[in-house]
Amino acid sequence: MPKLMDERDALKPPDPAELEAEQKATRELDNARVSDDRIVQRLEEQLRDAHATNASLRERVAEAHRIEKAANYRAAEANAAIAQLEQANAKRKSAEAVATASQRARVKAERELAKAQAELEELRERFDIVKADSDALAALNVRVSAAKHTNDLFGG
Repeated sequence: MPKLMDERDALKPPDPAELEAEQKATRELDNARVSDDRIVQRLEEQLRDAHATNASLRERVAEAHRIEKAANYRAAEANAAIAQLEQANAKRKSAEAVATASQRARVKAERELAKAQAELEELRERFDIVKADSDALAALNVRVSAAKHTNDLFGG
């Protein structure tokens, strides 16, 4: 550190070594200031870059959240569609079971119908035989009623 001058020292010519030391110190101080200014400038640039990177990262995070939200929405829609598909599949299986039961009932009803038609045909045949017998008996009854003697009955 330079010493303080008093009035006597002010009149003396400066010592070249002191003058050189003082100039050297000034240069070093100037260099340090320039270096400090450069460091400050570089730090400010890094800070701006960091802020820009931070803003960019925030945008990317926001975009990632939007994508995630959309994916969750699509997944929920897919799950709802799967649930509907499962319900439709259950209804289809139920309808198939009902159709199978209806088919069995139809086949059973067709067998019963065929059996009833066969029985009806048999009953018609028996009815025709009984009717023929009845007609013969009715004719005989008419002959018996009309006959006055037994000879009239036997062709005589």
